[in-house]
Amino acid sequence: EAILSYENNCRELIKIVDDFLSQTMESNDQIVESSINGKIILLK
Repeated sequence: EAILSYENNCRELIKIVDDFLSQTMESNDQIVESSINGKIILLK
């Protein structure tokens, strides 16, 4: 049971990190697009 619980926690953590990285990558893409237009807009 402890091992199953550990695996589930890992999956949850991976999902959270993956979601976070996805959002960060989207923000970076938008920052790059803004830079190309001669403006750097940092999105929070």
